[in-house]
Amino acid sequence: MHKFFWPAALVLLGWLLAGSYFLSCGYCNPTKVVTKAEIPVVAPVELAKNIWTINDGSRFTTGSSEHYTFGRNGFVPNITDPTKASFDKVAEYLKSNSGRQLQLTGWYTGEEQASYLNDAAKTHANLGIARAASIKDYLVGQGAPSDNITLNGFEQYSLSYNSNDRLPEGVKFRFGGSEDIAALATSLKAKPLNVRFESGSDNITMNDELVQYFADLKFYTDRQSGAQVTVTGHTDSDGRRSSNVRLGKRRANLIKDYMVRQGINEAVISSVTSLGPDQPIADNNTPEGKAQNRRVEIRVIN
Repeated sequence: MHKFFWPAALVLLGWLLAGSYFLSCGYCNPTKVVTKAEIPVVAPVELAKNIWTINDGSRFTTGSSEHYTFGRNGFVPNITDPTKASFDKVAEYLKSNSGRQLQLTGWYTGEEQASYLNDAAKTHANLGIARAASIKDYLVGQGAPSDNITLNGFEQYSLSYNSNDRLPEGVKFRFGGSEDIAALATSLKAKPLNVRFESGSDNITMNDELVQYFADLKFYTDRQSGAQVTVTGHTDSDGRRSSNVRLGKRRANLIKDYMVRQGINEAVISSVTSLGPDQPIADNNTPEGKAQNRRVEIRVIN
């Protein structure tokens, strides 16, 4: 009898242990209730958020989780894979929508421009245009129609470079079409733009309003056949008339040269003149009135 007892006892013990495991295992025993605490928690995968976007109103939008960057003084961008994917969508959008135009505006500082002008490899009027052109080259390489992309560049007095001394983005995207050209024509012709000057000075003080105006003017004159712009210098009444006429002409030429540097076709500037103090728009007997009269008037006539 004893020789059969121990094997039977071992079998019984194994059966009891297996049964206990089966009853405690939530996956093996479908009748066991598994609490939430016992269910392994898997963290959701977070998608990278876009840190910049490009859009054409409600018609089109894209973006990237990473910046494209320019080195200081440089115009060749570093374009990461997420940004390449976004740019590819822009190229496809332009290719599929021939009525839409894209204006690329590059930014630069005065210090960068001085360095760019000393570069024997320079190919554009300013570094901002060169930066915009490099983005255009990429888009055209991906199939975007070259004729639908225009370029300009504007100086910004302060640009934010990252810790690697690179400029994030650096080029602004702006879409438009025939209806935008018509609206711009109405807006630009409605009243002239007046660029103000300090007394006796011919230094241009740029602000956001002027930058936007010149960007609009570039977009319009690039797309409007026969566009014409006049540039007229005006002064206050202080000093001799002949000196003021010369000062007004010098200021007018400065504005014309600035416009050309931003990529505006010189051929659309039909006249650059000076009327000196002859056509005031405010009272020359007050400092405020004189400040209003010291101006260069830019007028779109066609």
